[in-house]
Formats: sequence, C-alpha cells, structure tokens
Amino acid sequence: MAPVTRRLRVIAGGAALTAVAVLAAVYASDDLFVRYRMAHRPARDPLDTVTTYTATELKNRRLVIFYDDPHPEVCVRALFPHLGYAPCWYVRRHTVRLVSGAGGPSREPARGVCQIEEDERPADRA
Repeated sequence: MAPVTRRLRVIAGGAALTAVAVLAAVYASDDLFVRYRMAHRPARDPLDTVTTYTATELKNRRLVIFYDDPHPEVCVRALFPHLGYAPCWYVRRHTVRLVSGAGGPSREPARGVCQIEEDERPADRA
C-alpha cells in the first residue's frame, strides 16, 4: 500500500472519529441542559405543547385533514429528542399526522405534493 493512501485513510478515520465525538458532546450537553431546566423550572419551561391534526388519504391521493379533532402533543425545546419527547422544532414542522385507513403503516404526508381539502360534511338543514 502506498504511503499516501495510508496517510489519507488515517486522516479520514481521524476526521470521522472527531465528527462522532463532536456529535456525542453536543447531544450530551443538550441533554444536560434540558435536565437542568427541568430541575430548576425557570419561567420558560423546557416542555411545550403543539397542536397536531389527523389526516387521511383519499383514493384520488388527496388529503382530508380533520380540523375538528386537534391533538396537543408535548415536545421539548432542544436540538435532539429527550425524555421521550420529540424536539419542538420538528413537531412544529409536522403538525399533520397521516393515518392509514387500510391498516397499513402510517407515514408523514409529503410537503407540497398532496392537495389538501378541508373536512366536508353535509350541512344541517333545519
């Protein structure tokens, strides 16, 4: 093996190890900061709630979003998920949860791909 190739492998391995160590340090400091805020409970609590809605996909690939049934979801103000809660920056961007009607796996709707309709109900006539 040429000395240049071996040197590149050592440099690449060191860079990968450094990247993993930096990510681990950021996650650990984020976790410690969330736990500190939970213990001391300042005016801005580390937990927040975001209103999410349920949607279902029709046969013509359109979504029906049920605005009459909002679900409050608890999230944590942090970069990463902690204490079993998703980060608020992620939950605020994914407020519509797609529910599969055929018992298949649920998935997030593609942003900007599906046309959204409101829940249409027959009007009550008195």
